[in-house]
Amino acid sequence: MCGVTTDHGLRCWSWPEVLDQGVKAPSPRTDWHRISVAPRHACALASGGRAYCWGNDADGALGIGPTRHGMDEDMPVTEVATDHRFGQIVTGAVRTCAIDNLLALYCWGRVPEAAPDDRCPESNGVATGDCTTHPVAVYPGKDFWAIAIGESHQCGILNGTSIVCWGQNETGQLGNGGRGDSTVPVTVSGSALSSLRRGAIDAQGWLVWLLRRASVAVVFAIPLLLFARFLRRWWAAGEAARSRAPAEPARREKLGAVAACVCMAIAWTLILAFLFAVPSNARGDVAYGLVMIGFLVTGGIALVLAVIAATVALVVLRRHPQLRTARVALALASLILLGGIFEVFVTLN
Repeated sequence: MCGVTTDHGLRCWSWPEVLDQGVKAPSPRTDWHRISVAPRHACALASGGRAYCWGNDADGALGIGPTRHGMDEDMPVTEVATDHRFGQIVTGAVRTCAIDNLLALYCWGRVPEAAPDDRCPESNGVATGDCTTHPVAVYPGKDFWAIAIGESHQCGILNGTSIVCWGQNETGQLGNGGRGDSTVPVTVSGSALSSLRRGAIDAQGWLVWLLRRASVAVVFAIPLLLFARFLRRWWAAGEAARSRAPAEPARREKLGAVAACVCMAIAWTLILAFLFAVPSNARGDVAYGLVMIGFLVTGGIALVLAVIAATVALVVLRRHPQLRTARVALALASLILLGGIFEVFVTLN
């Protein structure tokens, strides 16, 4: 037996050894968040979706690559030989499966559905040709929401609309009404949603979607309307100031408008430079983290410059609405501010 503690550590024990040896920690790490235990091995997910397995690897169920060890030899906690990051992991007697962040299913161990890479000659003393010692895609192109592993069959949820099973079926465990084995997923009888029920679920989802976005829109709309009302009164009060102001803008007003345009030139240069600098094939946790840091820094600087430019442009335009430089700066600043509001709106939804 194994479990994840409240501080994200691992603890394992067995009966009756626990009476003499107590609970053991197979790994000193403290970033575990999912675990699955099989009769002879266990696997867990650490931070970032990295998969680790330990225990008996006679069937390749640890996914650590081809190894030459005794069938009764236990292996320590070892990272699974893959670059994929997973959100779910499930262990079976002789295989392990995991679902990555794109809902693709990967399995290793005894996986007759995939091409073997080792004969596992130490497994029960029988050399068979269906041992896969690293994660391989199983039924690519299908979106798996969940997976469960039996002794000789597997079942999963596809797209949240149906349950499928495959493997041995001598006792009807595939649930398709027959007794024949299947190497491809077959739909469990009665699990597929009818078109009417699926439509009702979709309609409910759209209603929840609209209500969530409407509530966030109201939160944004109230302060924006109050600000627009204040801005309208402030602008109207400036008509008297415009009547007393000279026809030509003062030197400091012209410099202010030019400074606002310079701020916007810098902001847009940063935005475009960031967009062109981000590689289109960036993958992995580190690359994603760097992209997000760059996005936050660039976006934050651009928003600050946009607020400064918009404020200066409004002050100048209040006295001299005909000044084109200030108009251009206000238009460029408005685009950045609207983009920032949109990003926050999307994030909250």
